[in-house]
Amino acid sequence: MREQLAARRVPTLIVWGDHDLILPARHLEEARRHHPHARFHLFQDTGHMPQLERALAFNRLALDFLQEVSP
Repeated sequence: MREQLAARRVPTLIVWGDHDLILPARHLEEARRHHPHARFHLFQDTGHMPQLERALAFNRLALDFLQEVSP
C-alpha cells in the first residue's frame, strides 16, 4: 500500500506534531520517503492532533494549501 500511495500525484498536505507520542516526529523522514510529492508541516509544541491543538494555525495552513492547489 505504501508504494501505491507514493505513486499518487494528488496534492497532499501532511501535518505532524513534534510532541506526538502516537507517531513520534522521528517517523517524519520515513513518511517523506513514502510520500515524495506531499507537502509536510511540523507543528512545534504539538502532540498527535494539530487540528485541535493548533486549530487556528492548522486552518490557516490548510486553507492556504487548498487555495494553492485548487484550480
